[in-house]
Amino acid sequence: MGFSFQKIPLTYHLIDNIRPLDRSRRRSGASASIMESNQNSVLCKKPTQVCNSKILLIDDEQIVIDVITTHLNEAGFWNVVSTSDSIEAVERMRLESADLILMDISMPDVSGNYLLRIARADPLLRKTPVMVITADDSETTHQRAMQLGATEVLTKPVDPIDLVQRIHDTLANCIEAASYGDAKLYANAMPGMEIYNRLRHLAGRVGDGANAK
Repeated sequence: MGFSFQKIPLTYHLIDNIRPLDRSRRRSGASASIMESNQNSVLCKKPTQVCNSKILLIDDEQIVIDVITTHLNEAGFWNVVSTSDSIEAVERMRLESADLILMDISMPDVSGNYLLRIARADPLLRKTPVMVITADDSETTHQRAMQLGATEVLTKPVDPIDLVQRIHDTLANCIEAASYGDAKLYANAMPGMEIYNRLRHLAGRVGDGANAK
């Protein structure tokens, strides 16, 4: 799909007025803008569970994917996969097993809202955080996306540094919640383990008493 008047502001904002069709300068220009805009933009200075998370980008404009991927890479996120085909996105969501999905709402063929429905109906994707970006700032559009299961809805144009920070924080919160869930599960199992150990101890004492006789 070609550039629309609604989506051009996001593209120009992301790549600091580099012409969308100037592919030879696109990546280097995006990288340069990162360094100029925020010298401390590297969130993942060493490998962590957050930084190793897989991120799936879904947008019908490849240039948007390229720029967001560049910013994520510069921040230390290297496990980034993407598709600009909204029809293919249905299968990619299932195959990639991503830790976070970032998608546009307004796409041809298959909309972001439809992909949200699929994700929340699929047992494998139900708990995967899905961040949505849209050029529509209406309250109705945002509420609809949240009702369908979006973790967060962002309005274009999106500051790429802020976007990367939000992705980092969302992943960190999900990992912390999962760790808390595992710890809670273990804590709930402790009483049963304690009873089992006490019974074993009691059985040992009874056995020792029987042997003493």
